[in-house]
Amino acid sequence: MPRATAKKKTAEPKTEAPVFVTAIKGFKADFTCRDFQFAIGETYTHAGRVHACEGGFHCITGHPLAVFDYYAPAGSRFCRVEIGGATHSDDDTKTAAAILRVGQEIGITDLVNEAVKGMKSRGLESPYLKAFVVARINPLRFQRKPTADFDETIDKMLGSARRFDAGKIRADQVARSGGAPSSEE
Repeated sequence: MPRATAKKKTAEPKTEAPVFVTAIKGFKADFTCRDFQFAIGETYTHAGRVHACEGGFHCITGHPLAVFDYYAPAGSRFCRVEIGGATHSDDDTKTAAAILRVGQEIGITDLVNEAVKGMKSRGLESPYLKAFVVARINPLRFQRKPTADFDETIDKMLGSARRFDAGKIRADQVARSGGAPSSEE
């Protein structure tokens, strides 16, 4: 009696949808970055090698105020983006990605709010967190009669924003910035 043979079914390769991570991206005023034109709501795919500072779509996945290392607040535009596919980061702040979706345009206030969110994710709770972040990057906070040049002041603020690290902020620093406790406590 002939033996029946069953033909093996070969499994189709599974193609999983890429996992997307939210990040911040800066642009020139005309919504370009390195001569590439972007648009809100669009998704872009990089065809070549993805490597930070060499290839791919770059964005900030670390501290949100680090975007000022690459784009000054005045004259630049910022968006929340989602990145996926192959990614590479050489410093845990700036990341290159194969796929980039451009989301909502945001302003400096939103970037400060992102920094506050980072502090809250570390367990810091205070109604003064936002004021704390803004005060930390304000170079005029200790001057009795601020008379600094505008451009110089903005440059100092950018430097302070770049150095601001929410991971190094302690709860006692935030508590002291809120003033003395009320006499009822």
